[in-house]
Amino acid sequence: MQNIEISNEANLPTQFGEFKIRSFRETKTTSAVTYTLDHLVIKTPEIPDIPLVRVHSECLTGDALLSLKCDCGNELHTALQRIQKEKGILIYLRQEGRGIGLFNKVNAYALQDTGLDTVEANLALGFKDDERDYRVVQFIFDFYKLSQIRLLTNNPSKIEIFKQMIALEREPIITECNAHNAHYLEVKKTKIAEIYIAQTAVELAFQSYNDIIGLKNCNSETKMNVGVDDHGDPKNNKEIDITSKP
Repeated sequence: MQNIEISNEANLPTQFGEFKIRSFRETKTTSAVTYTLDHLVIKTPEIPDIPLVRVHSECLTGDALLSLKCDCGNELHTALQRIQKEKGILIYLRQEGRGIGLFNKVNAYALQDTGLDTVEANLALGFKDDERDYRVVQFIFDFYKLSQIRLLTNNPSKIEIFKQMIALEREPIITECNAHNAHYLEVKKTKIAEIYIAQTAVELAFQSYNDIIGLKNCNSETKMNVGVDDHGDPKNNKEIDITSKP
């Protein structure tokens, strides 16, 4: 049985617009220790029948320090901008480093500095590639009486997990890459199986590769199949395939 406390709701004015916030304190018990996680819901004052929802796991380095090693901060800001515009909820889960915690995440970063990728580093430290637990999300969906959502994600695992909780349709989240996170994004695609989808082929038809959202300002050696052929003509597929050049 879940042990969850719910805070009062408060106003949160931000650079993205006006939001409401509420915290959900989850008490968890393992064989060795009992501890709490203070999760956060950031929502627009009004929620539509089918809101836009982003379930975002904490990344201090990306979210607060604007690290270029990952795309977490960009995803958070993109989600808040879209939620403010389209109305919905951002669920901010306190599970740093895909659930391994900040201390272990820094150790994983040190291993990445030696050449390991983000998945290999977690495994080398004795963790699974993803230690996150999403059970509290069901409680939050029920609290806000949600029955259907538009889930903002590129992660097939999240889609499968949340499909067991609620009716959903997926909305892609596309952000810029850079020379520091291009390899990280490739690992997310090949080992974490994240999906990169362009919004429509029509929107992409007359754009060069370097102008497409998700590759903009990226200085790394990358190539993308984004729904246009080598001449800039539209294709039927919409998948963005990030692959390193040989």
